[in-house]
Amino acid sequence: MPTKKSSGTDSNRAPAEAACEAAETPATTPASTASKAPATTAPNTASSLPCGPTRTTETFLGHAQAVLIVCKCANTIPANLARTLSELGVNGIPFQQAVRTAVNAAGYALGAADVPGAPGTRLVQIVTIIQNARRAV
Repeated sequence: MPTKKSSGTDSNRAPAEAACEAAETPATTPASTASKAPATTAPNTASSLPCGPTRTTETFLGHAQAVLIVCKCANTIPANLARTLSELGVNGIPFQQAVRTAVNAAGYALGAADVPGAPGTRLVQIVTIIQNARRAV
């Protein structure tokens, strides 16, 4: 089974999380050497940004997000999209449940029978199906 190589950075972190961390650490201005005044905190402009993942208003899930979901659920990389579930050693039923849960968590609706789980199903076929998932109401 192919393994995912890491570049040493945590690619699972959303950019919004970095903004939240920046909002939590106040910037301090250095004290003047002539006046020996205590350090003061600068006004934090990042605190006006909402912390946490932002939801888009896209009507459909989209290809890029579908690729991310399928690869994460199959524990593989996008280079393996042409492989079947059996070639990757992925069990169909837990994979189906994981994809459905991830799509629903992203705010899109996907039916119970929409994700195929047969051993001969290629990952790219699943991407094609779930990229058309509509925004949940």
